[in-house]
Amino acid sequence: ASFKSISEYYGTLKSYECEFEITVEKQETAGHLSYKSPDLLRMDYTSPVNQVICFNGDTITLYLSDVPVVLQQQVDSEGSGVSIATAHGLSLMSRYYTVRYENGQAAEPLENGSDEMVIKYVLDRKSASEAFRYIKVAVNESTKLIRRMEAVTPKGEILIFNFFDYK
Repeated sequence: ASFKSISEYYGTLKSYECEFEITVEKQETAGHLSYKSPDLLRMDYTSPVNQVICFNGDTITLYLSDVPVVLQQQVDSEGSGVSIATAHGLSLMSRYYTVRYENGQAAEPLENGSDEMVIKYVLDRKSASEAFRYIKVAVNESTKLIRRMEAVTPKGEILIFNFFDYK
């Protein structure tokens, strides 16, 4: 499957839910993600517990229950990493990054010892102004849904996003 066909497939989805795990420099977070077309996204965290991020297309709202505080910020949807696993986000990635297969078009295990078969892409930035030097994207061969993304910042920080148990 081409990266363009994956993006087009996401365009047909009216909604989805999945579990997520995000690792940033050995700090792990996890929770439940809900998406409704075209640009509504909610992340309910189980770690840190009771943290919630909502995105409505132009505003990110962050609820921190421990403090308790609510933070809101207008965002430029063109550059928002929040919408990355949406049809719009994937088409933006195609515009600002050069897409290639990591090891060819054939599906391969997600990682050593895994029986989950994925197609692996690498997206290299076209200009230095992009947020990530490159992004590796693993797409489940049978569901055509993003399973893992690994993004590397210009400073070399690694962010790993795992998405699973889609509904």
